[in-house]
Amino acid sequence: QKTQWLPIIGCTIAIVTLFTCLGISKGLNHSSGGLNLPYISDTGRDEPEHIVFATGMSIAGIIYIWVTVMIQRLLLLVPVAQKARNRIALRVAIGLQVTAGASVALLAGFNTRDHPTVHLLTAILFFVCAIIGHTISTAILYQSRHSDPYLAQSIKPKLVLMAAIWIAFVLYIPIGLPLADSEYDDATGLYDYSKDKQINHMRTATQWVTVVGLVLYLGLWHGDFKRAEVFANSQ
Repeated sequence: QKTQWLPIIGCTIAIVTLFTCLGISKGLNHSSGGLNLPYISDTGRDEPEHIVFATGMSIAGIIYIWVTVMIQRLLLLVPVAQKARNRIALRVAIGLQVTAGASVALLAGFNTRDHPTVHLLTAILFFVCAIIGHTISTAILYQSRHSDPYLAQSIKPKLVLMAAIWIAFVLYIPIGLPLADSEYDDATGLYDYSKDKQINHMRTATQWVTVVGLVLYLGLWHGDFKRAEVFANSQ
């Protein structure tokens, strides 16, 4: 089915958008607050990269919702999904993932200069909902690993990637956010991170790892969609 390629299409759009905006922002010398590796939001703040960022990430957000719905439908085929607690968990996961996808579209449209509060809240909502949703999906697949050799292999890269995502996310927000220092200029709507470069560089690096990791995680399901019969026939 053509929808089997949606994870790859979504990954490609998101990654191309992110690195295109990074390239344009640095090429035009737009402010990164004194950082060598800017925060992702700052690469989509100014024109013309904001147009690319808003368009690309909005499309990626829609595909994100579509793919996560496909993942939940696939997981409902495995026997462990028939347990009451797992069915509830999958319902929670899909609610979180729809919220995450919608948040991507919102944060893409509301930049940090003109709408800093909306952008911040939707960004945090995306990270929390996406990570928890992916974790639930991974947990259900992990419970099914002994039902088929393919599933036992499929879970391995997802576990490794989810571990990396969790580590990066914890360093980025729960640990990094309270430690980082920055100054906001009301006149320009720009942040200056130069007084605390080390912590902010740690946060930008872990932010990029978290975002790219979440994108790549969806791409890992491409092979599973091609082998849907394995999920349906697992015991």
